Amino acid sequence: MWGNTFRDCKVFAYGAACVAPMDDMDTKRIVSVLLEGDPFSTLSLGHVRQALAYLCEEDDVRKTILTLTDGPFDSLDRDGLKWCKEQMEEIRSRMTSEKLYPPGRLLFLSVPDDRKGIARIREVPPSVYGELKISARMFDLSRHVPRVYHRRLKNVLRGYRTTALERHTTDVR
Repeated sequence: MWGNTFRDCKVFAYGAACVAPMDDMDTKRIVSVLLEGDPFSTLSLGHVRQALAYLCEEDDVRKTILTLTDGPFDSLDRDGLKWCKEQMEEIRSRMTSEKLYPPGRLLFLSVPDDRKGIARIREVPPSVYGELKISARMFDLSRHVPRVYHRRLKNVLRGYRTTALERHTTDVR
């Protein structure tokens, strides 16, 4: 829309929500940096509206969800997990609006690995997003704050510096 007016503009979005249709991914000027576990990067707004409408209509389903999930995830028995899976499939079947995706080129920041404690960044296709991902900490909004992205990016940079230093040290020997 503003492409002709601001030709040299480049945008970096951190934790972008799913707001762009698949056929309108401006990968030249928009870069979305997405953090593993950030719930907002998997929320397609039309789908959220449809899922909430279903849950508001279905009082028994809503109450059962609240009862089953009122405790640690690993305390659910096999039948409870099966019921949750079936409900998620039902909710997905009602999500008929157009799927939206985080805009632009998508860079995924992973959780630091256990060996060196270094996070990685890699480009991912839009198909990784566009659907709500269910996870144990999906409502943990502390994963969406800017300082988490800042800390993870610093961790990635430290990893690249460490790798470069290791390569240089090996070359010198």
